Amino acid sequence: MERYIKAFKVGDLFERSKKHTLKASLKKLTTSPIKTKDFPIANITSSKLNNGIVCYLEDIGEVLNTKKNNSITIADLGYSFYQNDYFVSSGHNFCLNVKSINLKNKLDENKDSYKYLVKLINDIYINKFHSFYRYISYGNDFAREYIVLPVVECAESLAIWHEVDGTPLTLDIPTIEDIMQRIEEHKRVKTINLYIAEKEKYIAEKEQYIKELEEKYVF
Repeated sequence: MERYIKAFKVGDLFERSKKHTLKASLKKLTTSPIKTKDFPIANITSSKLNNGIVCYLEDIGEVLNTKKNNSITIADLGYSFYQNDYFVSSGHNFCLNVKSINLKNKLDENKDSYKYLVKLINDIYINKFHSFYRYISYGNDFAREYIVLPVVECAESLAIWHEVDGTPLTLDIPTIEDIMQRIEEHKRVKTINLYIAEKEKYIAEKEQYIKELEEKYVF
């Protein structure tokens, strides 16, 4: 079973959609700053913080009929997030709908795959253009960028793509899981090293403070 690294145009994998966007003004809706039983639906805007979530809404009316989940959103500044739970939007962003049903099913089976795609999309678009919203709004410009994915040969019935010679390919989930695991491990090591450095700095400053006190109050 041979593995590949294959480049795809973003436009071949995704289509931009604003069907998750509310028509009603947010001022006319009751909101909550936190997720509760009565306010379970996230409202996504162009914020780069907290997965783009700025508040939570009631699951009624237009929200009920508009909500989506298991999707990737991308904001006007290029920040992309994986939205596992149900959400709608009152801000400037798009939902990236997966074009291939087989790819969508594959992604739904493994949430790390969504997170991996989000990382790649962020690497492509964040701060790449001074006027990103203008850029993302033009389909040809947005769609022509390339994204590189690990793929593996598979049975025809499981194929998402085909090579020129007809070889059936699917997303290489084990490779993606390994990459994401290494990324998380790197984050943990970085956090631990930062903690150790801060602790050593604190100890050194404390020892220096005690030394200065001893010198100051020696009779």
